[in-house]
Amino acid sequence: MRNNLPKQLIAAFFLFNMMSCRFFPEENTTYGKNKIGVDVTLQPAIEAELYMFHKTYQNADLKAIYAPEVDIIKQFVNDSFQTVVLARALNDAENEYFRSKKIVPRITTIAKDGIAIILNRQNPDTLLAYEEVLGIFDGTISSWSQISNKNSAGKINLLFDSPNSSTATYFMQLTQKNQLPANAFAAANGNMEVIQKVGSNKSAVGVVGLAWLGELSNSEWNTLNKQVRIAYIRPKGSKKDEYYKADQMNLSDSLYPFIRPVNIIECSGSTTLGTGFGSFCYNEQGQRIISKTGILPYIPPLRQINLK
Repeated sequence: MRNNLPKQLIAAFFLFNMMSCRFFPEENTTYGKNKIGVDVTLQPAIEAELYMFHKTYQNADLKAIYAPEVDIIKQFVNDSFQTVVLARALNDAENEYFRSKKIVPRITTIAKDGIAIILNRQNPDTLLAYEEVLGIFDGTISSWSQISNKNSAGKINLLFDSPNSSTATYFMQLTQKNQLPANAFAAANGNMEVIQKVGSNKSAVGVVGLAWLGELSNSEWNTLNKQVRIAYIRPKGSKKDEYYKADQMNLSDSLYPFIRPVNIIECSGSTTLGTGFGSFCYNEQGQRIISKTGILPYIPPLRQINLK
């Protein structure tokens, strides 16, 4: 009996470890450690979601790596990330790559984002047609006098957060160009610097994701509001005297023309923290968080009205 005791203890030890691995996996939707790649133009909204995700699930450690879209995609296809947050869908080449790997991406749309056009407050032209905006981005309009002969702001300076930014690739696709015009510049310190530089440059056109405007505190916005303003855009092909700025209402009604989806894309083939984060952002709590960031939740939260 004594000789069998060590064997029984060893067997019990291995059985306990097997059961522990089965019932306490290294990672699931609310437990474990992982990282996701995030398009930096969406950073304020995703930071807000991650903060509440970690407060809700305290055994989750999901680290976000923020970078321009082009860089995030490169790391995604190189398996540096299992999950990414992008302001677009996967393109044909990317879908073909995952098909070749026999991977079916799981896509969760959590919001709509608008690309805001920011102008210096001293610029007299705040109403722009869709076609004029595209002319600025394809280089055929390089001076404010081409918009209005009364505008003396001079040569247009086009400001992005990065040449690899999703806002840059968005307009290159619209204009069917493979590069930005010669008068396009990147701000060294990202989206906030774009807004600040527009505030000090009368001829500048800044391009930022709407989430970055929602990131501004009241005091910051009060300061910058004296220096910059959001352009109103007339929809594509319209001849009406109707112009719309990037805000939640105009995104909801699809009146503002420069709208893009916010997608959480996962290619792990298993259940991970990225799966749980996508579900969290899509559910009611996550959608309420998005509604407070300035972009439009994919499923606008319902408001209950009690009538007495």
